[in-house]
Amino acid sequence: MSPQAFDHLPLKAVCTNNPPSVDANYGASILEWVRQTFDGRMDFGAVTTTAVEELTGRKPTTLRSWIERNRAAVLEAGKR
Repeated sequence: MSPQAFDHLPLKAVCTNNPPSVDANYGASILEWVRQTFDGRMDFGAVTTTAVEELTGRKPTTLRSWIERNRAAVLEAGKR
């Protein structure tokens, strides 16, 4: 997935259609954080470590694979 994958999202709509408890500027900052994570400027938050395997006994996953497995739930949450 690339930052261009988010280009179709109307920023104004994303930032103004938040639940009443989410400030529009906060919503915009979340979207910007996601874009920077995907384009590598803040990729430190998108890496896996051995901690997951050490604590849970299972291999860690990537954000991409988690979203692919949970796509329906992610899209549904985006509608709220």
